[in-house]
Amino acid sequence: MTKAKSNNGLGVIDEMKASFLEQAADLWDAHKGKFLKVVAGSEEQQINLTFTAAIDLSESAPTLKTVIRFSETFTDKREEIWPSDPEAEEPGQLVDATIIRESTPKKPRKKKDA
Repeated sequence: MTKAKSNNGLGVIDEMKASFLEQAADLWDAHKGKFLKVVAGSEEQQINLTFTAAIDLSESAPTLKTVIRFSETFTDKREEIWPSDPEAEEPGQLVDATIIRESTPKKPRKKKDA
C-alpha cells in the first residue's frame, strides 16, 4: 500500500503509527477465522497474537510493513548460571552451576469427528 506521507522526521513516524494500527485491525479481521480455529482446536483455548511493525527510513520513500503471527501458547526457556569466578574453583569442576529448563510442550489437537 502506498500513501502520500510527509517525510519530515517525526511526522512520518506519527503517520506510520496510525497506519500500523489500521493495518493491524485489517489483518485481525482478515485472519480472525483462522486464529479462532486454532483456539477452538487447542486444549487450553488460548492463542498468542503478535503484530509487528517493520519501519524502514533508509530509502527515499519510508516504508512500513505490518505482520500478524499467531500460535498456540508455548514457552521454552533455557538458562545456565556459572559461578562468577570460575578460576577460584578446582580445575575440571563446575561448582554451583545451575541449569534451569522450563518447557510447556504443545499438546496434540483434538480430532474432530467427521
